[in-house]
Amino acid sequence: MRSVAWVAIAGLALAGGITAGVHQMAERQRDRLADCEQRGTRLAGLAPLGRWPAGLQPSEPYAGCDVDRVVAYAGRQYHGATGQGEVVEFFAGAIEQAGWRVTSRVPPTGDNPAILCASADLDGAKAYLNLSVAVAGTYDVHVADVPDSGARCR
Repeated sequence: MRSVAWVAIAGLALAGGITAGVHQMAERQRDRLADCEQRGTRLAGLAPLGRWPAGLQPSEPYAGCDVDRVVAYAGRQYHGATGQGEVVEFFAGAIEQAGWRVTSRVPPTGDNPAILCASADLDGAKAYLNLSVAVAGTYDVHVADVPDSGARCR
């Protein structure tokens, strides 16, 4: 009889521990997502997204968190007739002036290859910037917590 009681008590303790562990995991996940959303908002305020070359008009910036991967991101598109070489030169200067390091890119293949890549340490974490051509005359600057956020950078 005693062993049945101990098994029942052990089972209840185990169930209580599992429930508490699941609750703690859910709470940590909510905290990670909230931090990710806040980081996306901070990324949207970065200097490279607030400057653009003459001849381009900016869209509204976007920011958020990819909840499936818990990756913060932000970006902005720029539209106009400014040539690709001038756009790359402008953004390379702007990102280096803001403390970013231009990195290598993978040769263009597939959709939306990057034409300029950079990285920086922000708030103790690495952030990656990709400049790409969305369509002719539209450039996309995208910043994220992961190096491969759709464009081809190393």
